Amino acid sequence: MAGQEDVYQDITLYDLVFENRGGLRVRVEGLSTGDLLDFIGLADQIPSGPAAGKLDAETKQTVLMLMETLAGALVEWNVADRDGNVRPADMAGLRACGLALVMDIATAWVSAQTDVDDGLGKDSGSTGTSGLERSMPMEPLSPNPGS
Repeated sequence: MAGQEDVYQDITLYDLVFENRGGLRVRVEGLSTGDLLDFIGLADQIPSGPAAGKLDAETKQTVLMLMETLAGALVEWNVADRDGNVRPADMAGLRACGLALVMDIATAWVSAQTDVDDGLGKDSGSTGTSGLERSMPMEPLSPNPGS
């Protein structure tokens, strides 16, 4: 059996940057393929358009399940409250945000995980930079949400 140093860890971090939201930055872990498919399946159950304003108990439960999945994947972010205090990157922090912000983060997260570079499969798929890596800076988040 391979030693610990020979083991590949299948953990992907995504740095999401939202220029349209004042430079919001969110670092989030990727999901396994099965969990991502489950997440997308749940998201597809949420009504949109005119029906979106009429959420029944089952739909509210689905939204909570989606938020819990996202909260479990959050690593860090620069979301602050009115006093400038960074909210925790967890379920409590998500619940304190507006729903539009949570949906923007969730949508970008799913898009980041499902983005396939046009060059994938050409030559060796093990080298090069994906479209995601080119479009998202990977430097650490600033501890100061204002910077």
